[in-house]
Amino acid sequence: PNITTYLASTPKGDLMLRLTEEKCTEGLTDFPFSFKVAAELKAEGELVAEIYKGCGDFVPDPRLNGKWQIIRADSLLVQSDQFENRVPELNMDVYEGMVYGHDGCNSFRGSLSSRDQEIIFGMMAGTLMACPHMDLSSMITASFVNKKLNYKFKKELVLTEGEKEVLVLRRLE
Repeated sequence: PNITTYLASTPKGDLMLRLTEEKCTEGLTDFPFSFKVAAELKAEGELVAEIYKGCGDFVPDPRLNGKWQIIRADSLLVQSDQFENRVPELNMDVYEGMVYGHDGCNSFRGSLSSRDQEIIFGMMAGTLMACPHMDLSSMITASFVNKKLNYKFKKELVLTEGEKEVLVLRRLE
């Protein structure tokens, strides 16, 4: 299974948090979570760690939420005149796990999740219009559809795949 472990040490003791990517439900609500969570807390001077188990999810980064103008996709510098003055954009709703927008020609909609400086874009459904510069529109969607990308905030929101910048976004709202 996909397991992520976090370790923290303080003068009062050590904490290990283990997240196992596996569907999990709590007995009280039966609400489905994406991870089984185990926390081990070993206080300074104690021989045995206390262990707590439950279910959980990552809290989405609220800075990602909202409407974003696509200003660069891979090596393509996106300009509105390339798309008959319809600037390509993404609208991310990290709380609902949805992304939608348009690539300058076609509209799209799909799933996304975020965690630990990553955005995971799922498959997208979209319209299939024929437009001038379809190659540019296709390059835009190919840069993020069905990919796990790292993100960082500079002046803009920069999404990377490894060391390569694949998408640069500017907030519209």
